[in-house]
Amino acid sequence: MHVEEVFPVKPAQLRETLVDPAFLAELGEKFGGVGTAAVESSESTITVATRRQLPMQYVPGAAKPFVGDGIVAQTDLWSLESDDPVDGSWSATIDGAPAKLGGGYTIVTTDSGCRYTVTAQVKVNIPLIGGRVESEIRRYLTSLVSKQMEFTLTWLDKQ
Repeated sequence: MHVEEVFPVKPAQLRETLVDPAFLAELGEKFGGVGTAAVESSESTITVATRRQLPMQYVPGAAKPFVGDGIVAQTDLWSLESDDPVDGSWSATIDGAPAKLGGGYTIVTTDSGCRYTVTAQVKVNIPLIGGRVESEIRRYLTSLVSKQMEFTLTWLDKQ
């Protein structure tokens, strides 16, 4: 999966938005967040830990036995080593699910602001149906990330 969008701000400003607790609270409210996102900073990184509820109505029937209660734990790790480009990574787990999800973030300067790119790799270890479930997850993630980018554009317009 590869999704990108252009934003009318500098890369460091977009990173600041993406780790802002107020932004994360509204994002979670809109997209199934469970609890408060935890944001921790060090000299070289910012880590954001969030929990989300999968929309169980969209989980393929054959995969439902493997996702338990559908709570997804996601960890985003943002580098503070550069303000342009800004790099990060993410990983997500679903308790009990035989799946690995993760990917990267890149924010680079453009003439009109910055380009934010999100990538994902998905691996599902379920015999016979794993490939089909991986395709469904990638399709869902592409839609979700696109909607979250639209939300972020709206958020920035309000600031």
